[in-house]
Amino acid sequence: MMQEFREYPPDSETVTPYDRQCFKLYIMLLEADAFGAVWDEAYEWAFGRDIGKIPETARCQYFAHLQRAKWMTEHGYRQLL
Repeated sequence: MMQEFREYPPDSETVTPYDRQCFKLYIMLLEADAFGAVWDEAYEWAFGRDIGKIPETARCQYFAHLQRAKWMTEHGYRQLL
């Protein structure tokens, strides 16, 4: 069963249950970003779905989750220690 991802991750100053469900996704996004992957290819790889007919929605979803993944490495991780 394919994991369902929100269009936008939570905008919270605390780690949420959704963040915990997305740890693998966040790591994949950070890895793709570190290697300079093109966003649309990284989206299909990390989210496991084709961009299809909604590339702008996919783009927003990709960059919103990447931003949240970066927040986790800068702030959120402290709540996990």
